[in-house]
Amino acid sequence: MTDSQLTSDLSVIESISKLLAAALGFLYLIGFLVVASYLSRYGVSSFSVLHLQYLIAGIWTLGPPVVHACLQDASRRFDQRAAPDSYAKGIFNWRRFAISMTLTAIPSALFIALLAAIPNVFDSMTWGIGIRLFLFYAAMVNGAQFLWLSWRADTQKETWWLNRTHAAPFYLALLVM
Repeated sequence: MTDSQLTSDLSVIESISKLLAAALGFLYLIGFLVVASYLSRYGVSSFSVLHLQYLIAGIWTLGPPVVHACLQDASRRFDQRAAPDSYAKGIFNWRRFAISMTLTAIPSALFIALLAAIPNVFDSMTWGIGIRLFLFYAAMVNGAQFLWLSWRADTQKETWWLNRTHAAPFYLALLVM
């Protein structure tokens, strides 16, 4: 191994470790904000510096949108390779539609399976809670879709609702919120 290869490998490891440290710090900050806002409802103020619950709350807060966005991107990539977009005169591409609907159903099935795993969750489910869960899921799906579309938008084809400079940070904030 030459010195240039070693320095190249070390620089990659250094950049990955910095990215990992920044991600853990961001997850910790989000978890702290979630736990502090929840405890403030009850008049409890716990501002100790190191708590594992802050990191876990941050992971649970940002985990579903990030996993969902990654699944959406993977399904879009698979969808484009498995059934390319080929519209003949007035003919609908049913193969592409079936593949994309199947792959989009994976996050929905995971979400419903996680809900079903919680004891007595369906006994206390009301129409209001169900509608709010559906609206939350729809906002998460659309936010992830628009984030990926904005991030991959061609600079010549950018619009006010699909661009990297303004729309992508908006959709990312929507997913975080």
